[in-house]
Amino acid sequence: MFAINLKQLYRELDPWLIVDGKNDHKTPIKKMFTELAMIPKQKKDLIWNKMEDIEMVMRQHFKDLGMLMPKVQDPRFLFQKQR
Repeated sequence: MFAINLKQLYRELDPWLIVDGKNDHKTPIKKMFTELAMIPKQKKDLIWNKMEDIEMVMRQHFKDLGMLMPKVQDPRFLFQKQR
């Protein structure tokens, strides 16, 4: 399930990743997904660690692009009366 969510997250990030002569941000992530697919299913620790690595790389790209969700305000203060 987590791997499916990672792929969905990658599809959201993909249009914003830079690919040119000097900078190619798509290929390393695709390579990590290929490596993940080659890990035998019995080695759950390796699979989990690779998925976490992929997630951290994508989160860094989201952060660099300013696409992370803003922090939610404390719900106690959401409905204060306007003065």
